[in-house]
Amino acid sequence: MNKLTLFSDTFLWLKGDRGLLYNSKTHSSDEFHAPQPVKALCEQLQNYDNLYSVMIDSNAVSEDCMSFIEIISNKGYGLVSSDLSNFVSLPPLLNVQHKDAKLSYLSYVTLFLGGKCKQTEYYKQVMFPFNSGIQLSGEDAEKFILKIGPDYLKNVNIVVSDPSENSYIIDIVRRIATITERVSLVIPLSDNNKKTCLELAVQANASFKSVFVCCADDISKDTIKELSDKGHFNLLVRNENECSHLETIVEGLSDIDYDVSPVYEDNLAFFEKNVFMSKKDLKSLSPSKREVFAHQAINTNFFGELTLMPDGTVYTNVNFPSVGTVNDSIYDIVRKALNKDEAWLYLRDKAPCSRCLYQWLCPSVSNYEIVMNRMDLCLQPQSDNLCSPKVKKYKDA
Repeated sequence: MNKLTLFSDTFLWLKGDRGLLYNSKTHSSDEFHAPQPVKALCEQLQNYDNLYSVMIDSNAVSEDCMSFIEIISNKGYGLVSSDLSNFVSLPPLLNVQHKDAKLSYLSYVTLFLGGKCKQTEYYKQVMFPFNSGIQLSGEDAEKFILKIGPDYLKNVNIVVSDPSENSYIIDIVRRIATITERVSLVIPLSDNNKKTCLELAVQANASFKSVFVCCADDISKDTIKELSDKGHFNLLVRNENECSHLETIVEGLSDIDYDVSPVYEDNLAFFEKNVFMSKKDLKSLSPSKREVFAHQAINTNFFGELTLMPDGTVYTNVNFPSVGTVNDSIYDIVRKALNKDEAWLYLRDKAPCSRCLYQWLCPSVSNYEIVMNRMDLCLQPQSDNLCSPKVKKYKDA
């Protein structure tokens, strides 16, 4: 008799008659066929009481089981030993510890100032101005950040709608600056308002980082060049022509600090080709054990974030229902944010993701998928096994 033991860094998942081994230390993975004998062997390994081990008789196991055991031993997912006591392993099990409302969970806050701006719902996908007939009051903005306090906040995003509202914006900037210095001022930039944006950035730059958010069809090389030393640029694209346009704009501007973000606007073909990931892309992400656990417990794109809208309502994510108002207890807000149906805990635990072997290796659900209402692109024949979107997190906008 020999003992088969999986290493504690190895994850083992079964979905129907298919299985997946993933070593979070070496970042290697292997799919395998799981007929009933192999499935039974896997279930024994997954039994916590067995300490990720099972006794095997090489002369009695099936050919399918032997092939599975060879994958484990030959590719570094575990070992087979005749010494029955020489190795003990603990399976990687999730320990959830976020049941109580703690301010330490809070890390990012976004304040939408409101006012006149381009009418679009891009703000549901990326950091973008919100068109509103009312504006967030300075008192409410200050009160909300004071309730949270500066100890845990990694960044506060102040999203401007109308850069011409200079005195109003600077008032809020100064209020927040008395509480925390970790702030980004997100300013909508175009060729038509570059002078206004420049004036605002110069005034705010002493305290905060300025982030210019620009639609590709509203911006030119001259504008980018003129403001290149005033902040970071987040350039939004919707099609390949706009991508080509932005490549022309940034060409030769070696000192520009920028990112490019796609936005969805009935441009599914563009997303299929340029945004969603293939299985090869997914394997290249190589999540650590901690990251795999995080995917099983929280939404890593949304957890710890709160958004305050101009009317004083608070959200974990603007694509989800409100969790309170600026006047509510911050502990009550965090408690509601920890409900299973909220953005913080919005997992890949629903079909079709729940049927996928790569369910927990895949990045957390993104705003793109929610806005598109499409979680099944990986199942489309023409999509070459597409999985989740290639989402880069712009936590500081």
